[in-house]
Amino acid sequence: MNLTQRTSIEEIPVEMVAPIQRRLKLRSYRSENMTNAIERFKAGEFSSIRKVAKECGVALETLRERIVKGDAIKTWWRHALSHDDETDLVSYLQWCARVAQPLTKREVIVRASKIFQLRAAEVPGASQANLTRILSQKWWRMFARRHPELRIGKASLINAGCATVEPTAICNYFQLLQQ
Repeated sequence: MNLTQRTSIEEIPVEMVAPIQRRLKLRSYRSENMTNAIERFKAGEFSSIRKVAKECGVALETLRERIVKGDAIKTWWRHALSHDDETDLVSYLQWCARVAQPLTKREVIVRASKIFQLRAAEVPGASQANLTRILSQKWWRMFARRHPELRIGKASLINAGCATVEPTAICNYFQLLQQ
């Protein structure tokens, strides 16, 4: 039997028709739906994750992972440090530069990472990954872009004569300034 001889689609046997395969689009739901699903499950409206996923129209595996692991839902971009923490860090960096003790990029990243880890420890149920997270060079680039008042430069070398000063010479210098 040749298919071209058939006159209508009803005459084609069902076993010859390929089933329609629908592919689920990657993340075809809104982030608000995921947030709503998590809140409804935690409130006890549903007895299973499968039911709440079907009701809210979100991916079951993603919902299960977010509920079980307690991962934060990224509905918007968040900075690693809060605005106040970044302002304090910038003030500290400027103070260090004024007293001739500027910090290197690596030192700034380590200090910012410590602030981030301390803030993460304050959150109940914080993941172990956040408690040990070290901020990246990308964080540094974005931080420097957000704060153009920070000037980045190379440290100048100090010769040995300038680095060693007697305490009596410092006292004599300030006595001369007072006169």
